[in-house]
Amino acid sequence: MDRVIEYIGTFMANDQVGQIANAHLAQAELQADGVNSPVCRQLAQLFSLAVDSPKSGLIPQFPRAAQVDRWPDYMEEVRLDAPSDTCKEFFPSKKILGRLYRQVKTLMGNPPTAISQDD
Repeated sequence: MDRVIEYIGTFMANDQVGQIANAHLAQAELQADGVNSPVCRQLAQLFSLAVDSPKSGLIPQFPRAAQVDRWPDYMEEVRLDAPSDTCKEFFPSKKILGRLYRQVKTLMGNPPTAISQDD
């Protein structure tokens, strides 16, 4: 039983799937080449490694170059739950996810905030 507890503890301490997925989504917004940018390709590979980590035992290292300091407005809810030492600067996404996000917010009676207004 101790090995199972150790395994689960190690998995929980090293789980980076969400962090990598969020960084990939934000980087795809920030990079001119979107998901085809080198940083997004690297994050996609790391995501695959992170998903397989419990089976393979390989723990991917999140690269500093992939860290995000600005987030698309449609990720506002995700980032507000982040630890207080992380950046919470948002920008209005010009891509389809941002446009859909703002339209849905408006339809739901919750108009977009000033940071997410379309130009």
